[in-house]
Amino acid sequence: MATQTEDTTLYDFSHNRSFENAIERAETHPEEAKHQADDGNTSLHWLAYHNAPVDAVKAVVKAYPGTLQIKDLDGHTPLDIAVIYNASDETVEYLRVAKQELIREALENLFFLQTDVETLSKSHVSLTTKVEVVAKECDHLMTDNARLKNELEGGVVKNEQAEIVNNRLGDVEGGAEALRNDMNKLYEKYSRMEERYTTMKEVEQKERERQTIRLTREIQSARGNEINELKRQ
Repeated sequence: MATQTEDTTLYDFSHNRSFENAIERAETHPEEAKHQADDGNTSLHWLAYHNAPVDAVKAVVKAYPGTLQIKDLDGHTPLDIAVIYNASDETVEYLRVAKQELIREALENLFFLQTDVETLSKSHVSLTTKVEVVAKECDHLMTDNARLKNELEGGVVKNEQAEIVNNRLGDVEGGAEALRNDMNKLYEKYSRMEERYTTMKEVEQKERERQTIRLTREIQSARGNEINELKRQ
């Protein structure tokens, strides 16, 4: 059994069946629920393997729901381990429902992310257009400014006219710079959301593939049972 010290982690407690300490550690150090050992196991894998009290399982899932999706080197999630090693019905059902809820939330987030990405993409295009318009206006003003300076040197116009154009040029340049900064920030946000969207899309695809394989096996198993039953008759 693990003794509770500052160096003992949630993974240690879970691995060594110190379930009460695991519950407390999950509450005080929730980030440790993300830890995955070299063999792919997490704290939740060990709790499922040891048929830990469901309260310990819930504490780790609450600390980091994403651990429900983590697979060990054999491709097993904590739910798979719970089923394979005959964890209690309560634990298996909790893990199954919690995983379905995690997938449901991921799909909802995926929808909202997709909407946000599309909105940001449109905003990015709009800002890009505005920057181009302001940049052109800035070019025109710079041309006018150069012409006025030449006329000023030739005594054709007064200083006040050149000053007015210079001030307007500064305002336009400032506006163009502000728009560029806004566009860059928007593009960074767009890139981050697009990355999250891609990651969640991959998770969704993998889960759909896994569920398809599981259902196929169940159907094949059911057909096999029917055939065996017919043979016995």
